[in-house]
Amino acid sequence: MAVITKHGKRRMAERIGASAENAAQKNANRAFKKGIRHNETLGALHHWINGKYLNYRSAGDMRIYREYLYVFNHGILITVLNLPDEIKDSMEEYVLPEAFQRYRADLNERNGAKRVKNERKYMEKKERFHNLVMLNDVRQFAQGQYDV
Repeated sequence: MAVITKHGKRRMAERIGASAENAAQKNANRAFKKGIRHNETLGALHHWINGKYLNYRSAGDMRIYREYLYVFNHGILITVLNLPDEIKDSMEEYVLPEAFQRYRADLNERNGAKRVKNERKYMEKKERFHNLVMLNDVRQFAQGQYDV
């Protein structure tokens, strides 16, 4: 489980929008476990990360997850940086094929789980609405029958 510094929390809130403690923790954990590692990058992305490593010499672990570079040191999140736009747009070119496939599979799995959760919420809401309509119909019928 990743520990998040105060600076890391501020940067996550500012750059990702994950201001809630729980959301920030989940994001940091996912990035640390499932993110693309520095040694799995190629070309311009690899060189860009090398430059960031020189800026943050204490950064032992850097991970790319959802268009951000997470800078860790021994499992402690130091900061989160935006990836350059030209790299975001063509990530597949800058990552080893097997690492990119693993990364994509994780994102697709997360999106699929989120879709199922949203569909379930929608169906529950629809059922509650249907029950309220039925209850209202029963009330109107009862008022008409018994002059309540």
